[in-house]
Amino acid sequence: MNAQQRCIFVTTFAFAIVSHQLQAQSVGQDYYNNEQNMVLAQQEFDQGNYTETVFALERVLALAPNNKQARILLARTYAKLREYSAAQQQYAKVKPLVNAAERRELAQEEALMLRAQRFSRSALIGFDIGYDDNLTSLANIDSVFIPARNQNLALDDSKVEEGVAMRLFAAGSLRYQQQKHQWWRFDGIVSQRQDERYNQRQFYAAIGYYRQIKAAQYKVQVDSSYAIADDLDSRANYNVRLERRQDLDIGSWSSELKLSQRRFGEQSIRNDRRGSVKLSYQRELTNDWIGQVSINSSSDLQTNNARKDLDYTNRGLALSFTKPLNDQLKLTIAGDYQRYDYSGEDTSFLRVRRDNLLRLQTGLRYQYDKQSSVTARLEWLRNDSNIALNEYDKKALTFSYIYRFE
Repeated sequence: MNAQQRCIFVTTFAFAIVSHQLQAQSVGQDYYNNEQNMVLAQQEFDQGNYTETVFALERVLALAPNNKQARILLARTYAKLREYSAAQQQYAKVKPLVNAAERRELAQEEALMLRAQRFSRSALIGFDIGYDDNLTSLANIDSVFIPARNQNLALDDSKVEEGVAMRLFAAGSLRYQQQKHQWWRFDGIVSQRQDERYNQRQFYAAIGYYRQIKAAQYKVQVDSSYAIADDLDSRANYNVRLERRQDLDIGSWSSELKLSQRRFGEQSIRNDRRGSVKLSYQRELTNDWIGQVSINSSSDLQTNNARKDLDYTNRGLALSFTKPLNDQLKLTIAGDYQRYDYSGEDTSFLRVRRDNLLRLQTGLRYQYDKQSSVTARLEWLRNDSNIALNEYDKKALTFSYIYRFE
């Protein structure tokens, strides 16, 4: 055998091996075997992989359009994906293929799906635990759905303390779809926060009305909350919020107008009123970064025993940047600057008070699976004031865990 013959033999032998491997793979992935496709579809459905279920069932129906098991499973899969119109089409196609008893059972199943179409619910539980070197600057609890700022610019006569703070919380949300672009949402939160000084319990409930007009989403939300804590006064909050969001050719913008009233004590000894407006713009940047810039302005009036206690305006600028590091990990870097201008002279220091608050924050969020996420946050805050009593620094490191129920 000469060199040319040996080359032809080796080439032919290699081609035969490759052909045999490709043929073996095609046997393992026989897309024309409906029995295998149905088994695969059921496995994917049981595992919650509904998109893969649709692909497998479409292969079955391409070869056997009258396969009633495939039609029924496809209808249920579309219902899981909340594609209710597609699910209704599959229920309609399968009805001529089943007997009277099966038709009645499918009709009941479809009715339950249509009823569930209007309602959707979710819930979560979780906890925060962290170290804070200025526990006295914590005036309220960050809620799960509505973020609140740590804002206590008067430290009264207590000394600055450091230590560990922990919060347990549970939250639930119920959504009712009134029309295609109109729905209601109900939220509730229960939380318990404890540190070395305070043991705070809070219940929060909110009702919101949403309506989408053209490309913009308007949201009107009315909510109230009540909080009671050991060694602290009880309070009740009432908020009215109007929001709008609209997508642009590059990025999106949103606006918020909020009116709030807060009462302290069982007999409303203290009564605070606040109005605020906020404008935000968000867009994608280079290298998968997403940036957001916000400006805000507010006016606060706080009274005590019907006398004006504090009257101030607030203006601020905030920046935030987020980037997904991989499919599960996301990095956030944020900072904001707030200026507080008070009306009238402080009765103790005989000067008009001015505060400048700077906050920097960074965090990592790890999405363990569809339900679980872990977050680590590092925060630094400084409040500068022309009245030394109101100056303070704050550093905190917090770890959070959240588990969501769908």
